[in-house]
Amino acid sequence: MRYFMIFCLALIMLFLIIDILQKRLIRSVSWSRKATHISAGGIIFLMPYWLDRWQIFGLGMVFAFILTFSRWKNLLSLHSVERKTWGEIFYPISISFLSLICLPANIKVFQVSTLILAVSDGLAGTVGEAWNFCTITFFRNTKSLGGAITFFVSTLGILFLFHDFGSSFFKIVFVSLLLTITEFLLFFGTDNIGVPIIAALLELHYLI
Repeated sequence: MRYFMIFCLALIMLFLIIDILQKRLIRSVSWSRKATHISAGGIIFLMPYWLDRWQIFGLGMVFAFILTFSRWKNLLSLHSVERKTWGEIFYPISISFLSLICLPANIKVFQVSTLILAVSDGLAGTVGEAWNFCTITFFRNTKSLGGAITFFVSTLGILFLFHDFGSSFFKIVFVSLLLTITEFLLFFGTDNIGVPIIAALLELHYLI
């Protein structure tokens, strides 16, 4: 229970620090969302070393409730985006599902799927806004080719880092491409739950 509270407080402090920076120093509307998205992944990456699957599941559900309440009351700046999205709610829910799918037997799969969610998806959104060409809009949610390329390269790098690319090179490329297509087609923030879960299932049944 001690480690559960430590991780809970660490995430709350992360949200508050980023929110203060957003409101007082940084004027970019989407900065706090992207910063939270990526940096939270680093904390979640470490969880399986100290928390069991049910503690991680519970922590995800707790933060899904906290962020739902925060969105309702508009407490954090990470909710202040123009497009309609529920991605910040789906993010912790996906971590809860990942804990049930991967743990305790497959810590590496949990960590890789978390990194793809945090880093690949986070960078895709950031670069996609700056490198905004060949765009497609789904229900007021816009995806760009620049973001898709970023997601593919980042996911490829993460999978190569954690898997034996010598014997699984083409499988890793295929999985990266499939996840990129999945991320590109999902909207309203559903990529935050669809991408990591599909990544975990593909790793478990295709790469391991």
